[in-house]
Amino acid sequence: MPLLLYSLSAVASDIDIVADKIVRDADGVATATGTVEIQRGGETIQADSVRYDAVNKNIKAQGNVHIVTGQTDIHAASGDMNSEDKSGELLDAEVLLPGGETLTAERLIRLDEFTFQAFDPVMTTCPKDEDTWHLYASEGTLDQVEGVFRAKHARFEFAGVPLFYSPYWQQAIRRKSGFMMPFFAFGKRRGTEWALPYYFAPVPDWDATLTPHWMTARGMMTEAEVRHASTLGRETLRFEGLHDKLTSTSRGRVKGEGNWQLPLDMKLAVKGDEVNDRNYLADFSRLGNESALRYLTSRATLSQGFAYGSWSLAGIYNHNLSTVNNKATLQQYPNFDLNLSTPVFDTPATFYLQHNTTRFSNSAGATALRDWRTYVHPYVTLPWNVMGGGISTVLTAGSTYTGYWLNQGAARRPSLRSGEFSVDTQMVFERINDTRTIRHSVIPRIRYDLNVVRRQPGAPNFDSGLSPLRLSNLFSGDRYSGMDAVENVQRVAFLLSNNFETKDDPMDQARTVLSISGGGQYNIRSSRLNPLAAPTSFSNLLGMMTFTPLPYVSSTIEGEYDPRRSYWNRIADGISISNTDGDALSAYYVLTNSELATVSEVFQASGKLYIGERWRTDAVINYDVVQKSTQQVSIGFTYSHPCWEIGVEAHSNKRPTGTTGARDVGASLLIGFKGLGSVGTNAK
Repeated sequence: MPLLLYSLSAVASDIDIVADKIVRDADGVATATGTVEIQRGGETIQADSVRYDAVNKNIKAQGNVHIVTGQTDIHAASGDMNSEDKSGELLDAEVLLPGGETLTAERLIRLDEFTFQAFDPVMTTCPKDEDTWHLYASEGTLDQVEGVFRAKHARFEFAGVPLFYSPYWQQAIRRKSGFMMPFFAFGKRRGTEWALPYYFAPVPDWDATLTPHWMTARGMMTEAEVRHASTLGRETLRFEGLHDKLTSTSRGRVKGEGNWQLPLDMKLAVKGDEVNDRNYLADFSRLGNESALRYLTSRATLSQGFAYGSWSLAGIYNHNLSTVNNKATLQQYPNFDLNLSTPVFDTPATFYLQHNTTRFSNSAGATALRDWRTYVHPYVTLPWNVMGGGISTVLTAGSTYTGYWLNQGAARRPSLRSGEFSVDTQMVFERINDTRTIRHSVIPRIRYDLNVVRRQPGAPNFDSGLSPLRLSNLFSGDRYSGMDAVENVQRVAFLLSNNFETKDDPMDQARTVLSISGGGQYNIRSSRLNPLAAPTSFSNLLGMMTFTPLPYVSSTIEGEYDPRRSYWNRIADGISISNTDGDALSAYYVLTNSELATVSEVFQASGKLYIGERWRTDAVINYDVVQKSTQQVSIGFTYSHPCWEIGVEAHSNKRPTGTTGARDVGASLLIGFKGLGSVGTNAK
């Protein structure tokens, strides 16, 4: 039966000993054997036997020594420790740190509660039984306050093979300055590349990464990223630049983002992205989706939400990358936006108000714009439901006013006015089987829109464009984007949907197995909808079918058919396959305007496949059928180990812009070790 030696608590420091047997000799030295556990100052010591000398403040532990503190978990064969300052010596010791790092040493000196000196240490960040890499040294110091392990005469071994030696090694055990793993790549556009990031963390709320990036075809690029966090928010600022050997010019990019929470529930968001030449992204961005960007947008927004809506005040700067200079590009500052909504007394109706005031300007010399636009859109919606929601109708009525103050032209104060009215009705007819596991629904929907527009001569168009007819905007009363135009229409839109849903158990969530939809528009007021056809009242017919035979398999086909000319104006079909292991495959084919001047026919596919527990392969292809050219293709393989990862990727990109017309073909190699620190030549 374990015994508790209470009298020791009153001697020297607070120490409690629990053991199977405790014996005290004439000098007051207590010897505890069996299952021994000592509690002292927030840590626990366990051992097979313990000799405690209260007078000399000494604890000697033998056999299966285990020390648990708030910062470390230590195992050792034996230990000789001071009972007050927690210093001492441990033999055949192993220290497990909170981040998963493990330090073993034949002899470990504990200088204080947070500092250890190790002789013949071995360091790794790998979990046990997965320790692929080790750092061997003649001597090392672990400082948990500073968050670093420093070693002398260090040797790095991977899979038992020595890779390199350093007279001094600094290993971060938490956020700490040091070199990170390098990046290797090669390709036609930039030649052979090598980047070596250096992480710098001077204070807890600031850190930075400085990366020298060598490119044989371009020169050396300097990349720097600074990050800051506070109770108000977070900020990030990134710079990259070089003197390009190919173009003999200085080229660079500045990118930043900040988000702050201000008093009165206001928010300030700033996001900027700027390059000093329009081909920079095509030449240097390692993100495939950036190479074909036409615009870079920077904006700063102050906003606030409240019970009945929200407001925002923004400044927006646009950089058109498709033009030689940016002088004619419209900028927006200020841009004020207001959105309100409130119930209309005790009725189901809701009143909405949208307002925007924007100043548009550019730097196009004598024709420079300094114009203002104000937009007001009040409207009311009234929903009505019968038969438990089986039939639902929404009535909408409102008006739009857009006014301009122009600094050029004959008309300096033109305006646009419109009135709108719509009735949107939907009916749901459904049948559910007796076991409540299969549901078939037929949903007809019809909407009537009437827009009366009065546009004065000279009214400009800053940001409006007519979107092509799709199922996504079939029931939109106005397909114009922006605030400078409104469709002058009187039409009826209709859609018929068939849905088949199933579930294994009545309590489960239903899954749509098959969905078929078809619809179009009839224009009471004649409008030219097809640029090849004469004015016609009927739009092209739209249809979509989605088939999901299994929870992780789905295929969709969508089309736009012109019955007058008997051709498909647009066909889009795709398939998506995935599983719970993370494997995924998606493929899409899109044919647009096959009989128009602008023909587009594209095939895209991407996939991710896990091979076993640690191997993953990723592939992407983008093929232009019209040009008979592969625009983008890449394939990569990644091996993920619990403490390291290696990835190889090969790519070929036909970029639309750049300082060279050659296809960018290359490969990259990335190796990362969990927690790998810095390599140096001195111990400063």
